[in-house]
Amino acid sequence: MIILHYSGASVKNQEQRDPNISLGGYMSSSQIPNDVHQSLFIDPQVSYTYQTKAVFFRNALDKGLLNIKVHSNDDFEIAVISVDQDIAYMDKINSTESLPPSITFTPIKATQAQAVMVIESLPQDGDSISILGVSFTVGAEEETMQGFIDRIILEFANNSTYEAFQYELDSVIFIYKNVGDNTNQVQLITAGTAYADSVNFAGGSDPVDLLPTLPVGVFYSLWIKYNQGTVNSKTFDQLYDEFHQKELIEQKEKNNEFISYNEKLFLNSYKDKVNRIELSFKYDIAP
Repeated sequence: MIILHYSGASVKNQEQRDPNISLGGYMSSSQIPNDVHQSLFIDPQVSYTYQTKAVFFRNALDKGLLNIKVHSNDDFEIAVISVDQDIAYMDKINSTESLPPSITFTPIKATQAQAVMVIESLPQDGDSISILGVSFTVGAEEETMQGFIDRIILEFANNSTYEAFQYELDSVIFIYKNVGDNTNQVQLITAGTAYADSVNFAGGSDPVDLLPTLPVGVFYSLWIKYNQGTVNSKTFDQLYDEFHQKELIEQKEKNNEFISYNEKLFLNSYKDKVNRIELSFKYDIAP
């Protein structure tokens, strides 16, 4: 797995747990806690144009890592810098509102694709419905708009590819669970009376490449710049579950690391959903 460490230690591997002074210097022995509120950045409601932090990341497995990628659902930029493995030191900045000199940052924002399906006419009892490969038969209680929407959401409750939530009084938003692009079409198929406008998924963007390889025990320094603004509404705590699980992809074990440092209540049609600001790493494990 990839482990992140605070910078700001006085000497290599000294304990340093304060995120506010993780602004460069020596790598500490203190790991950045995973999924902890404000573990790296302070509350984005505080008035900063941007915040910059300096951390180290390392491969803590007994095998090399391949195809390391990183992404976030908010407006981040990063810069990876190689460091002397014996010294473990990186440049320092004076404050979180500073930038390191002569460093080129790369945006890493990535999102889930989404699509909003507007229901134009309602089904009748006994109609067969199919949406994104999910099929069901309508009952009498689903002949109302709210009943029909509730049934659609229920049918997608355990779907491995898509999530569904009510968007407006007459519409459902479908979220592609994987981060990245998806152009599949959402179409309500039925021989009955229900009708909805077809719409394609849009808005997804892929993670960016971080490193092609990361050998066992090797560490790099990482500058992280957070350009504060509105939290991206396209991803939320579904990613928490997705990024904590391990899955076999093309016979390669892929691990997903989830770093959360803030939580907000997302006040719109999703209502009770908690929107997390995430910084996530993906990689393959070498044979």
